[in-house]
Amino acid sequence: MNLNLSYKILDENKQLSNDDSIRILESIKESVKQELLIKELLHRQNKIQKELR
Repeated sequence: MNLNLSYKILDENKQLSNDDSIRILESIKESVKQELLIKELLHRQNKIQKELR
């Protein structure tokens, strides 16, 4: 999820409190971290598989 989409989500929910907005951003941040971790793990897995061939 990119930053522009994050801002779009927040713009559409301006009635949210600051705490709610922070929770949304933290959730997005955590999702991005998880996605990056998954990509890194897949990259390592592919590298190991190539080495085993």
